[in-house]
Amino acid sequence: MGMEKKEDINGDVRHVKLPVGWEGLSLKTHEGRLLVSEVPKACFSSKNFESSGAQPQVAGVFEGDEIVSVNGEPAASVEKKILAEGDPWNACSSSKPRHPVGSKGKFDSPPCVACDFQRRRKALGLDVALQMWLRAVKRDIRISLAVRSSGIQIADLPGTSDDSFLAKLKASGGDKVVSSVVELKESSSGGKLSKMKSLDQLTKENQAQKLVQKEVKKGKGKGKGKGKGKSKRPTGPHLPRTRISTEPLKGQVLEWKTKFGWIKPESPIDHPLFDKHRGKIYINVIDLLNRYSLDPGDTCEFQLFSDASGLGAEECWVGGDDDQDWSQWNDEGEWEDEEGDAAMEAQYV
Repeated sequence: MGMEKKEDINGDVRHVKLPVGWEGLSLKTHEGRLLVSEVPKACFSSKNFESSGAQPQVAGVFEGDEIVSVNGEPAASVEKKILAEGDPWNACSSSKPRHPVGSKGKFDSPPCVACDFQRRRKALGLDVALQMWLRAVKRDIRISLAVRSSGIQIADLPGTSDDSFLAKLKASGGDKVVSSVVELKESSSGGKLSKMKSLDQLTKENQAQKLVQKEVKKGKGKGKGKGKGKSKRPTGPHLPRTRISTEPLKGQVLEWKTKFGWIKPESPIDHPLFDKHRGKIYINVIDLLNRYSLDPGDTCEFQLFSDASGLGAEECWVGGDDDQDWSQWNDEGEWEDEEGDAAMEAQYV
């Protein structure tokens, strides 16, 4: 997973580098301290494998650990850096054109991770906002955490039940949206992470329902002769969806046909519709995050959903090899590539 350790004079601080792929941690704030509330296991389909062979998504960090710093910055100052105009961590300042912090909404394209952080910070709290920010930026910013044991039992803290995240959603108005997220049988992503559904995801489901209703309304009263007045039925990517996965899955693109294609998942999926298309997962161009098309052989990460046609992929991210070379990281968790630093500086000018 790309992890190094270094102890300070007290022998209790570890430096842990976050992988740049889909792996991540769950966080919780308690009495001004930022704690690791869960280290999910790195598998998707079998509880037996989870108990016998599944490894943590991030090595070297444990439930209850306190995050002392992020890339050398004290945990207490991370929020200020993300929202500070002109700071390298502030995506509002590095975007072209630049925009004020908080001026972009959840539906703007392209999205802004700093504006998203501020919105989630207000609605869901620092812990949820920060863990989602880390997942969004760690492909572009190498993240190193300094952690140490806190001696705190996460299960004993108030508000750490499996429904704590959903309670935050309800408090922020999320109870007005009915979620269609379901759990896979034998799912390995237990605990709070398996329950986690962001406001963006819930809103997306609501939008999909409205889009279907709009398509149906358009078809009313149209047509002549036989079948006149029948509603136009939604097809393809506009069918009502049910989110299945709670964590991204990996796969490889088998074929691409201008606007849609098929993905082969990294491992078989425990779902009754998996064999409907001979184990292939449907992907449409509207569900690509960082591409306008795919090429056979591309590796990708995606969320899994089902509809009337079978299983499909959404929020698809196409990336390279996740096995990174950490040789240029020093013991303090800092990147020592001068050429890379120069390119990063040029990006934010």
